[in-house]
Amino acid sequence: MKRQFVIRQLVTIGTVCLTLSASTLAGVGSAAPQGEEQVLEAVPGSGAFAPYVPYVDSSLSSRPNLAALAANSGAKQFAVTLIVAGSDNRTPVWNTDDRLPVSGNFMVPEINELRRAGGDVVVSFGGADTNDLAQGIKDVGQLVATYRSVIDRLQADKVEFDIERGTLADDAANDRRSQAVARLQAEYAREGRTLHTMYTLPAQPDGLTPEGLRVLRGAVAHHVRVDRWNLMALNYRQNPGTMGTAAITASEGLHEQLSKAYKHADRDRLWHRIGVTTMIGVNVSAGQVFGREDAQQLLRWARAKHMGLLSFWQIQRDHPCAAGTLSMTCSGVPEQAEYEFSSVFRQLDA
Repeated sequence: MKRQFVIRQLVTIGTVCLTLSASTLAGVGSAAPQGEEQVLEAVPGSGAFAPYVPYVDSSLSSRPNLAALAANSGAKQFAVTLIVAGSDNRTPVWNTDDRLPVSGNFMVPEINELRRAGGDVVVSFGGADTNDLAQGIKDVGQLVATYRSVIDRLQADKVEFDIERGTLADDAANDRRSQAVARLQAEYAREGRTLHTMYTLPAQPDGLTPEGLRVLRGAVAHHVRVDRWNLMALNYRQNPGTMGTAAITASEGLHEQLSKAYKHADRDRLWHRIGVTTMIGVNVSAGQVFGREDAQQLLRWARAKHMGLLSFWQIQRDHPCAAGTLSMTCSGVPEQAEYEFSSVFRQLDA
């Protein structure tokens, strides 16, 4: 998703930096020394990707209550954004904010509450117009260690790499990332652990862009086990017409591209490795609206093909508001019901 790009388009929405209050950490052990934060241990995550995994924007002014969002929307997992490099180009932080290092407690209480309720998160790296760790860290071994520090801190077993805009064209960074992920998967495998991995790439109506196709080929060459190839079927450069149809043709194109990259794979089973992410309602690109009918159309297609994943940007927008409204907290589709897009996409579970 063009997440940072979207936020910049909304002059009333900013990235608000949050820290944990003392009350949040009550009962978690002895008090930390003044000026220091008591590190909260993460509850371990478990399991593969769910079929429906909407995004959660953790940069909004209201810190997302993941357990409440799950109860209201029916989602079992969320892709929680975004982890990138801080200003030193190497320290992993949330939402480009040096005050929110991943080594701290930001989002940990919310992740723990969700996991205790039977849900889980996908840890999302990268995004648009951000300082991608693979760009800032030039050594593959150091990149492996940095990714591992995040995964182990959050006790995660599902990760997503959102590769777009400036990062998408950086072949050297994309090559480092794939080398690092392959090494990391091998490390965890030796320990008896599985790291479920998703690559998220921009779509055009006929599949991956040329830059995205290079990322695909590089990941295959480095033997990365990519569980889901996730298309961002949103904010097209040129108006694609019906957004549901554009998402379907993009998935068809990706299927052909995967068939060529994984030459010995069963073509029918490759559909299960495909995901599609939309931007529900009003998109940033003028005239592009993913509506209720588009959601139903895409769901029918995904179920018929046994696709592996449906998602959208983002769960906090799954609410009605005035037609044409571009907001980070509603869809701009006045006739939708509360969490209606969730109620559609989660049927892929059935």
